[in-house]
Amino acid sequence: MERPAALAGRQLDQAGADLLAAAGGAELAAQELEAVAVRLVRDGDLILMDDVGRPCHAAESTELHGRSRSRCASPVGYANGALPRRSLWPREHGAYFQLAIPLVVALAWRAPRIAGLAWAAAACLAFLAHEPLLVMLGHRGARMRSSEAGRARNHLTVLGGGAVALGGAALVLLPPAARSLAALSLAPVAAVVALAWRRSEHTLVGELVAAAALTGAVAPVLAADGAAPGAAAAIWLGWAVGFGASVVAVHRVIARHKRAASWLDMALAVGLAAVAGACLATAARSVASLVAAPLVTTAAVLVVFPPPASRLRAVGVAIAASAGAAGVLLLAR
Repeated sequence: MERPAALAGRQLDQAGADLLAAAGGAELAAQELEAVAVRLVRDGDLILMDDVGRPCHAAESTELHGRSRSRCASPVGYANGALPRRSLWPREHGAYFQLAIPLVVALAWRAPRIAGLAWAAAACLAFLAHEPLLVMLGHRGARMRSSEAGRARNHLTVLGGGAVALGGAALVLLPPAARSLAALSLAPVAAVVALAWRRSEHTLVGELVAAAALTGAVAPVLAADGAAPGAAAAIWLGWAVGFGASVVAVHRVIARHKRAASWLDMALAVGLAAVAGACLATAARSVASLVAAPLVTTAAVLVVFPPPASRLRAVGVAIAASAGAAGVLLLAR
C-alpha cells in the first residue's frame, strides 16, 4: 500500500502538471485573442486596436528589437490590415425601384422600339456609373478612393461611355417630340450631378431631385414607343410626385424616431392626405393621378402613423409594393 506522504506528493505533482497545462492553454488563448483585431470603419479607413486597446491605423508601425513591425494586429482574413474589395454597385436601394419600375412598366405598356430601348439602357448605365463617380470624387472616403480608384475609373469609363453612346444613338433615333422630352429629362440629372459634387444629394431636396431624375427616363421611352408627348409627360409627373411623396414620408419616419410629432408632421399629414384624396378622385380621368395615387396614399399613411425607424426595410417594401400597384393600374388602363 502506498504511503500517505508518497500519495500526497504524487497528487501534488499531478496538480502541478495540470496547472502548467492550464497556464499553457491560457497563454495560447491569449495569443489567439491578441491576433484578433477590432475593426472600425470610419470614412472608409481601417482602424484597429493596439496591444493596450488604443485605436491605431493599420499603416502605423513601431520599432521592436531593432526591426519594424505593425503595432496593430491584423484582422483575421485581412492580411496586413488590407480592406476587402468594396462593391461599386449603387448603395441607394430605393433608387433602383425609382428607375426600374417605371421603365419596366413603360416597356411593357407599349411595344418597345430601338430608340426607346437605347434610352432605357443609357439611363440604367448612367445610374450604375453614379457609385464609381462618387468614389472618384472621394465621397465614399479617402481610403476607398485610394484603394479603389483604378476600379472606379474603369467602371466609370465603361458605364459612362456606354451611357453617352447609347444616349446619343437614342437622340438620333427619337422623333422630335420625344427628343424634347429627353432634353427636359436631362435637367434634373444635371442637378443631381451638381448636388453630388456638393455632397448634398442625400438631403431632402437632393433626394426629391433624384426622384424626378430617375423617373424622368420613362418619358422619352414612352414617346419613342408611340405614346403622345403629353401622356408621356403626365406619366413622368405621376411617378415623380408619387416617389417624391415617398421620400418625404421616409424622412419624416426617421425624424419621428428622435422626437415627438411637430407642426411640420401635422401639416405634411394633412397635405399628403389631401393630395392622396385628389389623386384618388381624379384617377379615372388623369393618368398622372392614377400613377401617383398608390404611392401618395402610402406616404400619407406613413406620415400619419409612422412606424419605428427600425422598420425602414418594411417601409421600403411597402413603397415598392405601392409602385408595383401603380404600374399594374397603368397597364390595366
